[in-house]
Amino acid sequence: MFSMTGYAQEISYGVKGGINLSSIGGDFTDGNKQIFGFHGGFVAEIPLLENFSIQPEIVYSMQGGKRDTRATDGPLTETTLEYISIPVLAKYYLIDNLSLKAGPQVGFLLSAEREITPSGFGGTTEKRTEDIKDNLNTLDIAAAIGAEYKFDIGIFLQLRYALGVSNINKDSITMRKNQNNVFQLAVGYTF
Repeated sequence: MFSMTGYAQEISYGVKGGINLSSIGGDFTDGNKQIFGFHGGFVAEIPLLENFSIQPEIVYSMQGGKRDTRATDGPLTETTLEYISIPVLAKYYLIDNLSLKAGPQVGFLLSAEREITPSGFGGTTEKRTEDIKDNLNTLDIAAAIGAEYKFDIGIFLQLRYALGVSNINKDSITMRKNQNNVFQLAVGYTF
């Protein structure tokens, strides 16, 4: 008990930011491609044992995907989803500065847009953007796994993959089941 109290007093806080490479998986996703986005936010590390910590975060994350059906006279559609994500990860140090982490992540949808570029078949080439937030669930649940290397000066590098486990679509709108899939590469600094 005393050793856990000693570790808990060494809570560290930091900031991070980086790029996302995301896609939308699930039903009717043939021809789907990944898109780039970014993320940034705040992290904390709560040591519980010598090699084990809990790492909660609160992060803005731009996700989504695109689908190109222009070869069959369909449109190119690019979906951009913006979330506030809250991962809570178990973090295990393999060696002094290298750790593996895994845990649940909950996201809250801020906005959702789909940009549609027609194929040009029939003479229509004008892009249009539509707000699709009302068609999507506000809550997104994912399972995250990753690794981190922390330099002695407080800078850290993270690589993470978050696999969506909940349907992003509202069942009352569509019978499709789709989920977010996101690779993240981040750099950060702990104080």
